Amino acid sequence: MSELEDLQQLRHDSQLPPPNKSHALPRDPTSSRQIASLGKFTAGYKPAGIVKAKPAPKASASPKTAPKIKVSQETPPKATATAPRKRTPRAQTAEEFHDRAFPQQQQHQHQQPKHKRAAPTKKVEGKDDDSTWRELPDYCPPIETLNDAAKPLKVQWKSNPLDIHDEPDRELLHPAEYDAASELRLRPQQYLANKRRMFMARVKYMRERKNFTKTAAQNATNIDVNKTSRLWEAFDRVGWFEDSFFRQFMDGTDEPSASPDRMEE
Repeated sequence: MSELEDLQQLRHDSQLPPPNKSHALPRDPTSSRQIASLGKFTAGYKPAGIVKAKPAPKASASPKTAPKIKVSQETPPKATATAPRKRTPRAQTAEEFHDRAFPQQQQHQHQQPKHKRAAPTKKVEGKDDDSTWRELPDYCPPIETLNDAAKPLKVQWKSNPLDIHDEPDRELLHPAEYDAASELRLRPQQYLANKRRMFMARVKYMRERKNFTKTAAQNATNIDVNKTSRLWEAFDRVGWFEDSFFRQFMDGTDEPSASPDRMEE
């Protein structure tokens, strides 16, 4: 019990005395004049906190009314005439211009049927029948040179090869020529005829001192121009367009015969 009483006495002694009420000290004259000059506070006034100014209310927008136009009864308003837009004239073709300039000829043409133009063809004299290829001069290099050629006579085509083992004159083709003709879907007589036509053009261009191009070869044959290009590339690869094969024909005295002896050897 004594210990409890001592503890209570200790707590009582440790308590602080109650605070006295404080009073604001009077301001000095200089501070009082400065506050009075602001006009916001008076002596002894304390603001309760920060007061936010309220925004001014927005004025409601009144609907705009279009001004009324007074029209006098004596003079009615004048309507503003708008000028028509100028259109760009359409371009006339030569036929339309001719029809307008010569209307009489136009009526005469309507009475007569128009002549239809035939479609262009690659039909040239001497290129029709490939079965008569033996009648063409033979300027072709010997086919035995294909055995010693550095590069083989080989072509590529986009479709399947043609079966020509039962075609006439197939035995006159070198094995490499047989494969090339089959690959390009050319029959043996068709291949032999256009081969002679191509080398006839080669000799002609050499006599005229012109370069023998693919276009020149295409103009000399009667097969598809793409197939002619493949043959031109294959012949050029094996060296068949070299001048040494055609120097003997430059003077025109040693013309080859049209017989197939050279081909059959």
